[in-house]
Amino acid sequence: MVTLVAHVPARSLRTAGWRPVLLFGAATVFNLVVGLLLASVLFRGFTL
Repeated sequence: MVTLVAHVPARSLRTAGWRPVLLFGAATVFNLVVGLLLASVLFRGFTL
């Protein structure tokens, strides 16, 4: 994300509005949930 922001001019970010930020946040939450569900399935029988 930092690299992406470093290469995008501030003016284009202002004209894009909040939609890209919301989509990025939604994709991040989705990936987190899918990752946690996958980990819980893969490591269901794992004990220390």
